[in-house]
Amino acid sequence: MSSEQLDDSPELHQPENDQLDHDFRIMLVVQSKDIPEGEMEELTLQDINTFTAMNKFFDSFDEEICLKNEKNIKYDVGSDGLIVVLVDNRKLKDEVSKFIEAYRPN
Repeated sequence: MSSEQLDDSPELHQPENDQLDHDFRIMLVVQSKDIPEGEMEELTLQDINTFTAMNKFFDSFDEEICLKNEKNIKYDVGSDGLIVVLVDNRKLKDEVSKFIEAYRPN
């Protein structure tokens, strides 16, 4: 038996061409009854130009921001490079914004 046959972990499909066709833009939106008019900020992910880098960003984002705030944050990634992040308070909006602005891929 080869070691590959013993490995039960799912194999993630990585595209042959790892390059992304577009930059990722983020619409960061506060959606709260305390802020009836809402707030929105547009951000750009810097230096994310491969699927591998995008996956690393979301791994870090989930670990550092989303897991501890899972009831207060939602996000959706569109195939056109638009990411919509909904948060329910300004403090979390500021935390997300700082994370995105400071993030640089390894």
